[in-house]
Amino acid sequence: MRVYRFEDDKGRGPYIDNNDFDHILNPMFTRHNNDLLNHPVGWADKLDRYENDIVRQFGNNKRFGFHNSEIINDWFNQDDKAMLKKTGAFFVSCYEVSKDSVAVGLSGKQCVFNADEAVLIHKQIFN
Repeated sequence: MRVYRFEDDKGRGPYIDNNDFDHILNPMFTRHNNDLLNHPVGWADKLDRYENDIVRQFGNNKRFGFHNSEIINDWFNQDDKAMLKKTGAFFVSCYEVSKDSVAVGLSGKQCVFNADEAVLIHKQIFN
């Protein structure tokens, strides 16, 4: 299955701790944290190792993403994309991952996948 993810050249997503771009992305983080219905945190979406047996098997090799290109565009609105673009560091990666290596959250919005099992199909700059 295809999985989509905003990430930098090191495979780090925008939510990573100690992100070099927090000063640019803080408005996005605040908006997402204030809208947990549309941006559930991983543990609330049952995507942490304590709540999900599949994710537990991934160990430290898990990455968050989206199992559909429309969902990533719903999660990150135009303002979010403008902030991500302003950093100059993030792009959308598309991976092929076996279904056994992907767990979709209860919300149906986000997923976690085993990065060791993912094959990069392409990277693209976003609009």
